[in-house]
Amino acid sequence: DPFTLYKQCSHLYDLLIKQYGTTLPFEMSELSSRLNLLFTNWNVFNIFILILVSAIFLVIVICTLKSIQKIVEPLSLLSEHAKAFENGNSYDEAQSLLLKANYSEIYILTSAFVHMEKTIEEQIAALKDKIELSRKVHRLEMENMSVQVALAQTENSLMQSLVNPHFLFNCLNLLSSFAI
Repeated sequence: DPFTLYKQCSHLYDLLIKQYGTTLPFEMSELSSRLNLLFTNWNVFNIFILILVSAIFLVIVICTLKSIQKIVEPLSLLSEHAKAFENGNSYDEAQSLLLKANYSEIYILTSAFVHMEKTIEEQIAALKDKIELSRKVHRLEMENMSVQVALAQTENSLMQSLVNPHFLFNCLNLLSSFAI
């Protein structure tokens, strides 16, 4: 461990200074140069550790950004599709967006969304057809009712026309029998 080595060297230096305080300057300069070399090596080691930690941090940031992009891109496509559906775009435009989303879970979600949209459009079209058929049936029923009313009125007037001459004949016959 470099830190432990540094402590030991520092302690040794302190002991040497106390013990050989009156040592020749040559020996002190030798000791000082060795300690400077040790401190230089210690600084190089610190710089190496700092560069290594920075590189690891950079790799982690890049991997995180790529992972986030893999999640966000399909979700943004899905939200674009939802907005397109809200604006009334067609099923074919939705399919083109679906082809862009080529990711497993998001693809399944987008596919389900597109299928749901197609089903809703088909149901709306079926409901519109049913409403149109219902209107036609109602119109035909109204025409049928008016024909039946006209028929009943015609039968009524026919019966009145048959009854009126018969009633007149009976009245005249009754009067002629009184006259005789």
